[in-house]
Amino acid sequence: MSFPGLIYGAEKDIYEQSTVQLYPLGQKLITPNGSIFRYTLMGGVAGVANKIYQSEAPTSGWASQALATATAVGDTSMLFKDNAAAFAANLFQGGTVLIEETDDLGHLYRIKTNDASAGTAEARLYFEDGVTVKVAVAVAAGNVATVMKNPWRDIVICPITAPTAVAVGIPRVIITNAQYGWLQTQGVASCLVSGTMVVGRAVSLATAVTGALGPARANGTGTIANLATTATVTHGLGGTPVIGNIQITGAENATNALTTGVWVDTIGATTFVVNRNDPGVSAYDFGWSASLATESVGFCVEVAPTGDFGHIFLSLE
Repeated sequence: MSFPGLIYGAEKDIYEQSTVQLYPLGQKLITPNGSIFRYTLMGGVAGVANKIYQSEAPTSGWASQALATATAVGDTSMLFKDNAAAFAANLFQGGTVLIEETDDLGHLYRIKTNDASAGTAEARLYFEDGVTVKVAVAVAAGNVATVMKNPWRDIVICPITAPTAVAVGIPRVIITNAQYGWLQTQGVASCLVSGTMVVGRAVSLATAVTGALGPARANGTGTIANLATTATVTHGLGGTPVIGNIQITGAENATNALTTGVWVDTIGATTFVVNRNDPGVSAYDFGWSASLATESVGFCVEVAPTGDFGHIFLSLE
């Protein structure tokens, strides 16, 4: 059975879930207000409504696997040697295989089905109907295949500290583990908030609270006072920024010349410290900006206190 690339549904449809797969994983649905949803399969843990989810982290054993036999132009399947990473039949359905070859790098083919493998064995992938090998690849060193599952199969909540795969959307309802349902990827959505949000500004994956979104970037001003050598900045991000994502800009030439430089330390989930030698009676005014090293996924629509749920305009599509 084939499906169109985009289907139109009622608002009520995106709250449904089932134990039976009704659409291809990743099927796109648009509701009357223009919001976009993707059909998904929850991973092995029951989902949480209104939190951001990601694809399952890639399995290293499925990368750079040697070909078991050469592929010829027109082939509709390929045989490879899996790297001791067992997998079930049709686990890669709707996923992709990337074939690396010395003269023609990076051909990508969509997978329709696959045979099971217990690990350290040969396994066969079958391409989607009508898809055939475009460039012949011999069995040789450096000629390898990397297999990826469909991004919407076995999704997991974005973990604390940092994502381990690409963000895929937000479920409106609790999707039972190993059941099918819908993830929102575009439009006004609800999500758990971490940090100090500002209407109209970009939001990204927070790294202080599991499944939360926070400000993608923050900025402000600060002052190191006369007789002081430090100022503590409250950044309001939804996690701890890395040093490379913090910028300090001096706003004046202080009474006492700069002798030790300006530097940042004691970086935490809510604050960091700006340092320099005593600036003298004029004090030392500075501007600062900071950001998290996570992807932007949308924009703030309304300000919600950290730890609450707020309106976000998702822009994953």
